[in-house]
Amino acid sequence: MLFLPLIVVIFLIHSIFKPSYFKPHMQKLGVFFPIIKSKNKPVVWIHAVSVGEVASCEKIIWLMIENGYHVCLSTTTRGGYIKAEKLYDNIDLFYYPLDFARAVNIFINQIKPDVFILVEMEFWPMMMYKITRKKIPIYVISARIGDTEYKNMKRFRWFYKMLFSMVKTFYAQTEEYAERIKTFNLNQNVKVTGNIKLDVEYNNREYEIHKLLPHNPFICAASTHKGEEEIILTAYKSVVNEYPYSIVVAPRNINRAGEIIKICKNLGLTYSIRTHNNKCKDNVYILDTIGELMGVFSKCEFVVMGGSFSKSVGGHNIIEPALLSKTSICGPYMHNFREITTRLLEQRAVIQTGENELEKTLRYAINNKSEIRSMGKRAYDFINKNKGVSKKVFDDIFKSVVTD
Repeated sequence: MLFLPLIVVIFLIHSIFKPSYFKPHMQKLGVFFPIIKSKNKPVVWIHAVSVGEVASCEKIIWLMIENGYHVCLSTTTRGGYIKAEKLYDNIDLFYYPLDFARAVNIFINQIKPDVFILVEMEFWPMMMYKITRKKIPIYVISARIGDTEYKNMKRFRWFYKMLFSMVKTFYAQTEEYAERIKTFNLNQNVKVTGNIKLDVEYNNREYEIHKLLPHNPFICAASTHKGEEEIILTAYKSVVNEYPYSIVVAPRNINRAGEIIKICKNLGLTYSIRTHNNKCKDNVYILDTIGELMGVFSKCEFVVMGGSFSKSVGGHNIIEPALLSKTSICGPYMHNFREITTRLLEQRAVIQTGENELEKTLRYAINNKSEIRSMGKRAYDFINKNKGVSKKVFDDIFKSVVTD
């Protein structure tokens, strides 16, 4: 509460320069609150922090709707909100409140959830405490604790033991994550069900971006972070004179387009930008929009996955390219998706390489189109065989809710 006046001032100043953020900021403060249209149905509140988590919930949300539940979905980021608007039209969507008592109480009293679900590992102590006081069950689905988070959490073991005791059931992505959760979880209420991202469906449709993408073959560098664009574009520059390939660069933070332009200029690469709505006839096409990446995946030759050349990030979602039978080239750091990467490597369905070997790997991928397509097909087959996580989690939660 001490910092609340400062937060209000920061939000107001930010809203002056970016008016589109006024409503999100006011909602997070509890000034604007969601209007819930439950129509006398039991209410499920799901919190998915950003774009990836929002997309991963699609299957389980539709299962809830089909089975007579009213879904309220909260998200933290603007990207997550925009993604949810595109995916869902029959739920209540809003920004998650700041974790102080007044805003939390307003939201809980307005929504009146029968069930509260957190996606992956997004804990807010005040919210969880207030929810628990009202005897509303809390579930964590697709639960994970990354390497860095685990080290940090062990320093405050007492705090996380208290927090985890409020959760009725954790549905962990892997055995490794389950064991980490049990370190803090006195009740041992942990089940290994898998990653709900495996259940994401791709709707084979025309995206607006399709008509703007290069006519020549192109690579997609997806979800890149600061420092990675230079690595990837330097490797690309070494091969572009020999092969008529373009590259689409999709930064994780779309506001970083200016930084990528500077890299292109320094490397002597031509570029164009998605928000300028021009057809790409250049070396580099910068994707500075949200919600179009799957459309790019569907047309590219293969993917270079961002986050995987940065130890502090630890990789991003290689399941989405696999859904479209696309091979991903990853850097050495994929600990956020360790199990799925390991299993795809066993199936010869993904390529892992180092920063210094990336140029050689790009040459291999370009010169071996048939093998790259076969790898993509094996990745697709693997994902298809392992679907059904959302149904498993849904059945377990709502069997428990009905029983209780």
